[in-house]
Amino acid sequence: MKNLIKSKPIVSYLVITFLITYILWFAPVAFELSSDIKFGVIILGGCGPIIGAYIVLLMQSGAKIKIHSFKLFLFFFLLAFVATYLSLYSMGLAGSSEDDFKPKLNETSAVAWLLIVLFCFITSLILSNAKNPQLKENLITSVLPSRKTLKWYIVGLLLFPVLSTISYGLGLLLGLEITDFLFKLETVWLLGFLSLLLSAGYEEFGWRGLMQKELQKKNSPLISALLIAFFWNAWHLPMHYNGYYSTGGFMDLIPALAMTIPLTIIFTWLFNESKYSILAVILLHGLHNSFSGIVGSSFFLFFILMVLFAIFLVIKHKMWRKKDFTNYIE
Repeated sequence: MKNLIKSKPIVSYLVITFLITYILWFAPVAFELSSDIKFGVIILGGCGPIIGAYIVLLMQSGAKIKIHSFKLFLFFFLLAFVATYLSLYSMGLAGSSEDDFKPKLNETSAVAWLLIVLFCFITSLILSNAKNPQLKENLITSVLPSRKTLKWYIVGLLLFPVLSTISYGLGLLLGLEITDFLFKLETVWLLGFLSLLLSAGYEEFGWRGLMQKELQKKNSPLISALLIAFFWNAWHLPMHYNGYYSTGGFMDLIPALAMTIPLTIIFTWLFNESKYSILAVILLHGLHNSFSGIVGSSFFLFFILMVLFAIFLVIKHKMWRKKDFTNYIE
């Protein structure tokens, strides 16, 4: 098994990731679950990419599963737990909701908290290995802040807010449908913080940190981005059956892919330009997920702007050319 994973890291990563996520994310389809259990199942299922990447990393390095740094473990555990708590709290502030995946804090059972604690433990255990010298090409290292990468953190924080704001302004001028300019200020930053950690963090270690790195050893950034877009989009399939995104099933993946392709190209560009910083891409991913709820946007114009920016990046950086990975994280 170890030799198989080492020789086929991408296939191994995909099998592990899809297996974990699909089992958990299809659970609400197969079973009647309360909203708090669904919430716990969703965040735990989202750990598929980070678990898949970590297992492949262990097999490539010959290392063992362990908490390498208790300080880092405690920091990330508390960060994950507080973020989850704030999310549940903000759902309570928002009042009653018909969304079965968003329980209020006082509706969260002991079983749900057990799932949440398990999520915090798994992610913290993995992230505690950020400075583990036994791990080769340690993709976890780049989650720790670095002054050298500061400008790319800023890009990650500002890119989508700028595109969202521009789309909102243009949509207002052109009379297009736009989302509200401001939601409740007391909830939006809590949800944004959760988005940075939960809906972005555990994904990026796999799709960019492991899969993009392995793909770009033999392929160009553009080809790598297109391949990741396909599998990344397919990874979300259960969400179109369990009601988290929709209940339209497989057919809803097709329009979703149109958004995923330019998004993946932009993520690929930032990962490369930031010298393979997962933290920079987590910020970019998280702000993409949350910022339209802060300032509003025109979805149509935002999509057009994102496509144009992705095309600009492909041309400017000649992303069809293979990239040298000799200076990847040691």
